[in-house]
Amino acid sequence: MGSMCHIKKDPKTWMQWPTSYQTRPDLGGEELVRVRYGTWDDDPGGAFDLEMLMRSGVYDKLLSKVYTVAPDSDQKRGLRVLDETGRLVEPLAEDTIY
Repeated sequence: MGSMCHIKKDPKTWMQWPTSYQTRPDLGGEELVRVRYGTWDDDPGGAFDLEMLMRSGVYDKLLSKVYTVAPDSDQKRGLRVLDETGRLVEPLAEDTIY
């Protein structure tokens, strides 16, 4: 059947947990939170949650709608964050830390 990716576009619906992790000092030493932002259904393997670490500043901007989730995130099969001008915010590590 194939696989299906569903990414929740409203960050207020995401589950979020604090962590004890921070980015390296040369990357700002920013606190990281763990977010659950969607699901991946890989038939017949079953569904699993999509989670990643996110800089608290990026998460806060998503919650305040300064940043948005790109509408094509499902088709690109990964979380894509856009800034207030519509440009892609680059993750620190693809599929691991935003």
